[in-house]
Amino acid sequence: IFSDKGIYKDEFGNEIGDSIDLQPCDYELDAVEKFEQEISKKDATIADNKAIIASRDATIADNKATIAARDATIVDNKATIAARDATIADKNLEIETLKAKLKEYEQSKK
Repeated sequence: IFSDKGIYKDEFGNEIGDSIDLQPCDYELDAVEKFEQEISKKDATIADNKAIIASRDATIADNKATIAARDATIVDNKATIAARDATIADKNLEIETLKAKLKEYEQSKK
């Protein structure tokens, strides 16, 4: 509101003058600055938490790769065990065959 009277108080106690309404603010600038600081702190915390999550996601991916490698090792070990079991079965059959031949030989000597 422009006034030729200069700065003056209107009927409500507001200071008026030179096309600027000089009524007091409903908030303090310090409060706004503190609020902005809190927002900045929270933004930093969010950024830190995102970094922690990314790091944990990378750890999870590494752990999954380790588990997959161990699963492959287990499969290989099972195949090795199966092959050894087959070899043992073959050797046991050979032993039984040799025992039978030995028994026949001993009986033929009598």
